[in-house]
Amino acid sequence: MKRIAVLVPVLVVALAAIAATASADVEIRRIAEQFELSAEHEILLDVPLGEVRVVAGEPGRVEVEIVVLCGSSSERCRERAEEVRLDHRLRKHSLALDLRGYSNKLLNRPSVEVLLTMPAANALEVELGVGEIQIEDLAGDLEVELGVGEVDVFASEAVVGTVRLSVGVGEANLYPRRRSQSDSGFLFLGNEVVWDEGPGTAYLVVDVGVGEVNVTLE
Repeated sequence: MKRIAVLVPVLVVALAAIAATASADVEIRRIAEQFELSAEHEILLDVPLGEVRVVAGEPGRVEVEIVVLCGSSSERCRERAEEVRLDHRLRKHSLALDLRGYSNKLLNRPSVEVLLTMPAANALEVELGVGEIQIEDLAGDLEVELGVGEVDVFASEAVVGTVRLSVGVGEANLYPRRRSQSDSGFLFLGNEVVWDEGPGTAYLVVDVGVGEVNVTLE
C-alpha cells in the first residue's frame, strides 16, 4: 500500500471534511449486499470518508451494510446521498468493495457508516481516506491504510505473529496479552511499532498518515 506522502495538506482537508459532516445524523438510505466466497479470497475495502467497523461472521459469506447520513436541514446532501453506491468485483482470489459516488465538495457531503461482516480467517485490506476504523476478532492477515483518523484493532494473540504499526503524525500503541510487553510511543515527526513475538502466523500492518492506531491482542 502506498505511503501517505504529504501530511499537513491532508490534515487541513480532513478537518474541513469532518467539520462539514459533523451534523450528519439523519439516515437517508441504507445499502445492503451479500457475497459468497472461498477461504482463499482476500477482501479489499475502499471507503473515502466515514466510519468503518469490521467483525467476524460465517465462513464463506461476506455481508456489507452501509448507512448514508445527512444533516436534517441539508437538501443538497440528501440529493448527493442518492449517488452513493457500492461497486464490487469478485475475482479468482479477491473480492473488491469500493464505495463510490461521493461529491468532491466538502460542504453538504453525506457521511457513511459501513459494517463489514466477513469470515474470520480471510485476509483483509482496508483503505479509508478520513474517518474511524474498528476491526474485531479476525484471524487472517490484515492491512490497513488510513489518511486521517483513528484505527482500533482487537484480535487474539494466539493467531498473530507480526505487527507493524506506522503513524506519520500521531500515536501508535500495541497492547499484547502480556501487558509487560506493551509497546507504545509518540513522536511528532513519525512513530513506528514493530512486534515479532506472536505465536501465530497472521500479520497486522497499519499505516496512518495523521491520527492514532491502537492494537489490542487478547
